[in-house]
Order: sequence, then C-alpha cells, then structure tokens
Amino acid sequence: RRDEFGLTGWASRAWTKHRALVKLGGQIGPVRTVVAWDVERPTRQSGRRDDRVKLLGTTLLLDPPVWPALLFVAVGLALLWEVFLLLRWIWSGRGAAAAMGMTFSALLLGPVMVPVVALYGLMASAPGEAFRGRNLLRACLWGTLIFVSGFLAVSWSGGGAIVAVMICATLWAVRAYRRTTGPVKRSIKVAMLALRILVLLLLSAWALRPVLEHIRYERLRGWVLIAVDTSASMKRRDMPAVYTDAKLRPADEPVSRMHSVRNALNDQHGAIEALTDRADVELFGFSALPEAKVEFTQDSPDVPLPPLEAAGMVTAIGDAVAKASDARMEGGAEISAIVLISDGCNNTSSADIYEPERVAALNGSRGVPIFTIGVGSETPVGSTRTLTVKDLAAPDEVEAFNRLLIAATVEAIGLAGREVKVTCRFADKVVGEKTLSVEQAQISVPVKFTYVPLAPGFRRVRISAECVGARPRGLAGKADAGKLVHVVDRDVRILYVEGKFRFESKYIARALQAGRRFRLERHVLLEPLKREKTPQIGEELEDWLAYHAIIFGDVQASQFSRRQLEIVRDLVREYGKGFCMIGGRRSFGRGGWANTPIADVLPIDLGKSTGETDKMIRVVPTEDGLKSGIMRIGDDVAAAWARLDPMPGANRLAGVKPAATVLAESRDKWPLIVSQPYGNGRSLAIAFDTTWRWVLSPKDTAEAQKRFWRQVVLYLAAPKGNVWIATDKPGYEYHRLFTGAESVKVTAGIEDASGRPVTDTLIKVTLITPAKVEIPLELKAGKTMRQGRLPPPKETGVYTLKIEARVENKTLSAEHRFEIIRRDLEALDVLARFDLLRRMAEASGGKFFPLAKFEDMLASLNVSAEPRIVPRAERQDLSEKLSWPLIAAVLLLLCTEWAVRKRKGLV
Repeated sequence: RRDEFGLTGWASRAWTKHRALVKLGGQIGPVRTVVAWDVERPTRQSGRRDDRVKLLGTTLLLDPPVWPALLFVAVGLALLWEVFLLLRWIWSGRGAAAAMGMTFSALLLGPVMVPVVALYGLMASAPGEAFRGRNLLRACLWGTLIFVSGFLAVSWSGGGAIVAVMICATLWAVRAYRRTTGPVKRSIKVAMLALRILVLLLLSAWALRPVLEHIRYERLRGWVLIAVDTSASMKRRDMPAVYTDAKLRPADEPVSRMHSVRNALNDQHGAIEALTDRADVELFGFSALPEAKVEFTQDSPDVPLPPLEAAGMVTAIGDAVAKASDARMEGGAEISAIVLISDGCNNTSSADIYEPERVAALNGSRGVPIFTIGVGSETPVGSTRTLTVKDLAAPDEVEAFNRLLIAATVEAIGLAGREVKVTCRFADKVVGEKTLSVEQAQISVPVKFTYVPLAPGFRRVRISAECVGARPRGLAGKADAGKLVHVVDRDVRILYVEGKFRFESKYIARALQAGRRFRLERHVLLEPLKREKTPQIGEELEDWLAYHAIIFGDVQASQFSRRQLEIVRDLVREYGKGFCMIGGRRSFGRGGWANTPIADVLPIDLGKSTGETDKMIRVVPTEDGLKSGIMRIGDDVAAAWARLDPMPGANRLAGVKPAATVLAESRDKWPLIVSQPYGNGRSLAIAFDTTWRWVLSPKDTAEAQKRFWRQVVLYLAAPKGNVWIATDKPGYEYHRLFTGAESVKVTAGIEDASGRPVTDTLIKVTLITPAKVEIPLELKAGKTMRQGRLPPPKETGVYTLKIEARVENKTLSAEHRFEIIRRDLEALDVLARFDLLRRMAEASGGKFFPLAKFEDMLASLNVSAEPRIVPRAERQDLSEKLSWPLIAAVLLLLCTEWAVRKRKGLV
C-alpha cells in the first residue's frame, strides 16, 4: 500500500496461490518493509464478512532505532585512516600506479562515481606494487561498496545505517582472516569466518527489530439506520387515517402520529426486507437515547418490528442519532444512510450534547446522508385547541430590592375570537395581569412583568393563562409555567453622595471597592437641585430600595428634593437601612439640614451642630467605642487609634440624643463618632473628613483606614450573616442532569465579624432530599470559599443544603434550597416542526420526505451493493519474542569460534 510502505506500493494484489513477492522499499515514518507473501485462502461465506476474498498477508517489517551517527563515525574514521595512508604513499614517491588506477576506474563507472572511485582507486594500489588489472578491479569493488553504504545511510537513516555497519564489519572480518598467526587449512579458515559473519548477521537482524505483520482483508456490508421518534409528542392526533394521504380530509377522524408510523412500517416491511440485498438494516426507537431495536440482515431479513410506543418525556434528536451511529462505527461497521422519522419537535436544545444540525453535517462529511421523514401537521387541523405558556425567562438569582424581570410566551391555537387572561405570581402574590385578544387561528405573544422583591429567600415565579369565559371543549396544552428564584441579600450595596470632588471621597471609595462584599455607587452633585432638571437619583422608593447603606459627604440639603429626603428617612425607619453623614463645610447644621427629614434620623441635634474647629484633632475611643465593632481597627483598639496621625479640624457635633452612643471623642471631649438606632435601621455621624491622611502616613496605617470604613458600612447595613451556602442556580432540569450536560455546583463561605474569609475551621454540610433523607457532603477548601459537586439526583423536587460552622466561639448555620424539575417538554410544541428536519437533510446531503412518501424514500435509497474492503493488520514484535533464543545463538557461535581458534593455536 503506497501510503504505508512508500516504494512498495507497486506490489500486486492478485489473488494467486502461494505467490511470493520480494519487496524492497523506502520509508514512511519508522516502518521498513523487507519481504511479504500474499496467499489466497478461500473459506466459507458468513453474513456481512465475505471470507472468499479474504487475503492472509505476512509482512516482515523493520523498525530500527536511529543509528546514523554510528555509521558516520565509523566511515569517517576509515576515510581519515585511508587518506593518511594515501598521503604517505604519495610522499614516498610510489603513488603513480594508484593514480592510473583512479583514472581508469573513474572512466569505467562514470562521472557520478568520480569522487568515490578516485579516492578508493588510490587506496587500492598497494605501496611498491606495479599497476596491474586487479588493482583496477579492486578499486571498482571498494568504490562501489562504499558508495552503496553511504547511499543507504543517507536515504535510509535507521536501517541503512545498520546495514552499512554490518557490511563494514563483515568486510573487516574477511580482512582479519586474510592472515593468521599460524598455518590453518583454508576450509577451517572459511568455517571460522562463516561463524563470525553469522554472529554479525544475527546481531544486525536483532538491531533492526523485525516485526511480523499479518494482513487480513474483510468485505464489510453497509448499514442503514432507521430511527423512529417515540416521544410523547407522537401521540398527537393530527394525521389522516391512511398515512399515504397528503392531508386530513374535513370529515376524517385524525389518528395519532405514532399510529401512522406503525402503519407505514408494516406496509413497507417487504421493502425493508428487500433492502437487505444491498445493506443490513437497524430499526430503533428513540426519545432521549436509542431504545429497543431490531436488525434486518442478509441471514435474517424477516424479523418482526419492535414495539413502538410514544411514551418518551423528551425528544433529543441529535443525541440519539449520534450515539446510534457512533455505536456502529466503533464496531468497525460501514453506515450507508440514516433514515430519521420524527415530528421535528426537538425540545432539548439547551441540553443536547450533540446538536442535530451539527450531527447531520458531520455525517454528511463522512458520506452518510440523512433522509428525514416528517410526521404530523405544521398547521392546526380539525378541532385542535391549545393554550400554552412556554419559554419562561427569569433570573435564577436576584438581589433583594432590585427589579425582577419575568417574561414568557403565550401560544394559542384554534382560539380565534377569544380573550386570554395572563397572570403573573411571585410566591402567592399576584404581581401583574394582562388580557390578550386572539385574532388568528395561531398566535404567539410575548408577555413581560416586573416586580421588586423585598425579602431574601426562595420564591416561585409563575405565569398562567386561561380563557376568559367558558373553557373551550377539548382545550389542550400546558397553560402555566414556573421556576424557583433565589432572592439574595449577600452583597452590601452603598450609595455615596458628595457635593464636590475631594480626597476623602476618593480614599473612602477605594477602601470599600477593595472589599469583596461591597458594591459602591457614587454620585457627585455639583449644583443645587433645579426644577427643570431631572435629579441624578430618582424620586421613587424603588430607586433607593436597592441600597443597604447611604452615606452623605460634603453636600447640602438644597441639592435634594423634599421627596428624596423623606425616602431616605423611610428607608432607615421602615426598611432597616443605614444612614451616615460625615464631616465637611456643608455637612450637619452648616448645610441646612436642621429642618429636613434627615434631622430625625441622625443621632445629634443639627440645629446645635453648626460649629467647626481648625485645631489638630486626635480620635480617642470611649468605653462604649472600645466594645463596638466600628472602632475595632486592630487587636488592641486603644493602641491602634493612638498610633494614627491627628487630623486638621472637624465639625463640632452637639446635642447628642438620648438613644445615641458616643463611640469616639476628641481630647476636649467633643463627640467625633456618634451612633443611634432609628426605627428598624441605624444611623451614624462622623465629624471628620480627612482619614485619607492615614493612607499617606509614613506610619503604614493604610490598612486601619480600610478596616474603619468597611466596619462603618457593615454597621450601617446591619449584620448580613457570616456563613452561607449556595448552588450555582436555584433550579435544574432533570434531563440535563441525567445526560450529564450539567451538574449541581455547591459553594460555601465563612467570614468573621470583619468580613474576612475563614477557611481553617471545621464545617458540617448536609443535603436533605425531597423525601427528607439526610446525606452528608464534603466540600474542598479553597482560598476564600469551599466548593463541591453533587452526584446526579435520582428524584425531582426541592432539595435543602444545610451548613454549620464554629466561628469565634459561636455556632453559625445557614440553609439553601434548590429545585430539580422534570418539565413536560412534550406538551410545549403542539404542531410539527419540519424546518429542523429539512435543515438536517440538506446539511448531510440527504432529502426530506413527508410520511406519505415513505415508499418513495425507500426506493430512492442509493445504497451500493458492493462492500467496502477493509484491511485488518496484526503485528508481532519478533525482537522481543526471540530475544533469548537469539542471545543464546550468538553466545553459542562466539564460543564455537573461540574453541576452534583455541584448538588451532590461534589464541
């Protein structure tokens, strides 16, 4: 075969008995071909494999190591030695005969051999001898031998090197026996020389690593795969009673799609049997995977059809066709064509491992056409009436107080002139309603709803549809859809408002943005609010609900509307948010805040807090401050604050309210940090605004500044819970988990009071199944969290994950829920979808037919009756199998030669 053996491709494949072919050839890769026998061995005929034309070939392959360096070194040394002798002869004045031998040898062998023969013509002329004819013959012989050796070494890098070394070694052995140390008979000398040459031959053969290859040729018949869709959508009754009818007549009672397919297969059973004259046939059903099958072969063409029932919960066309064809190809079978009988309702596109169109294109590239047979109706027929809600889209996870967008598609068939009411529910609460007017026999209308969830947890989102008035008779379809949404409140979202650009706001933002749990939104209001301009921050409650904490810097009250400030007050009082005002020339009483709703929120009297000092201020924690998490910027709180640089000035806070707590003060006993609970939330007043100096201080206190502002925000946002566990999404589809398209990924985290991750504590994680069975789980610890995957669940329903951990001598726990659903995907597509079938047929080089043309399709199958001849090769490494016998033979030959030499007195 030319592709494997290079120059040996000329070898005949004639099926003659005991014909020996000697193959001498080149190399493709490391394989060498030395000799091969092709022998015809007729045997009996069996099924798909016709042994009457089976060839048994035996090929000796040589797979040597790369030894060219050895040859080049040996030849190089020999040439240097001979050149040395040549120069010696020339210097002695006895090189005339050598020069004449060089000239005559070059003329006889041609100009190509001039360099080689010239050198060896000189070498062949013995010193001191006259020119004779035998010198010319010797020059030709040696020149030819060295040329062949060099050619083998260059063109056949591995085996040629070994063969050349073997030739040189043999010639050296012959030369060694030209003269002996004592008189020996010629026959004994020839015998000893033969022993030595035989040793060299054995060693060379072993170095070539011969491989014995048996080649067997098989004739493989092709296969035709007939795949029948057995999913539940094949139960739909929209086919004429006689499958060969193109359309359903008005007076006819429709039958199911599967009923029509069974009739077509029974009617064309004989045509399928006749197809076995050219190829074998496999008929199987599928929904998610290939199911029960039967085989029609040349030996057994008449077999009953398998029981085909439309009971599958999904339709996975790509996966089923790919796995069925791959199973045949892995067994070495030849696939001639694929026949796909389906309604085209492939409803696992998001879970398919193999996309249908890609499978079709791949088979087309292999020369395997796919003939698709469409079953069902693409338009409403008879009394078909369906109302379906599908394509429900909502985020798996949403932050509390953020807008949740919910969308779906309502499909109505056969309901022209009716009205459909669509309702959206979040948990048990109705959050939106719409009424649609159906004006056509078939419509698909997208609907959208929005809602702002307030409390974290797991909630079910549902969209349902119903006909207004009396329910139509025979109404089918799935008129509601739902999913589980996880409302989370993990991240701390902060709104920070300033009245100008300044260093303090820059470094506060850096401190918060570097934290993993913080999301900061900054606004700079450079001018007072004007009526004709839209405010940067909205004036609706929903515009503010997303924030856990609100910080006002150097900004005055006139830059907000009254409505906005009332919203801030209500957020703290009613919704448990946090509010903080920090120092500045327009902060507190100096910014006109005394007569605003903010005055109720802050822990000081804004009417009295109008002063400001320019003295250097050092922050000193009070006794209450030493116990507060806000002030804990080091292990020794007092020493950590004492280490900080003093600040140039601050606002003078006065009129501390009865419920407030002073956490820090100046050495003059002026309050600098004051906190207060207000309603369901909390507020904070901070008199200074130059903590950026701590970042630039040579005392390396930048980390203290970051910890302070992060703890301020954590206080304002209220404790968020420092242990959590979650899955990558709250809802999973059973089919995707079952097929391995996805898995349930679990992450868990533990944090200390300052929000730093804890990874060196023991945790207990438990999975609670819908049947209330508790299963312990193990999660792998990472740098900031723990991760793991759940095994594929065996049941649907709501699962619960629980985690318990010990942090700072406290036992903390958290829960998480996720849902595994088995959706009735077959109820979503009521009409047949032939577009996919047409695209698959076009991509593979096949053709689309309706079921009524099933007989024409079978007749048009262009399956070749000629089988494909496939070579099967079996190799056996002779160098490994015969290593010990060969070593024993070499030792025996060497010992025999040594014994003869010893007996004759040569050693």
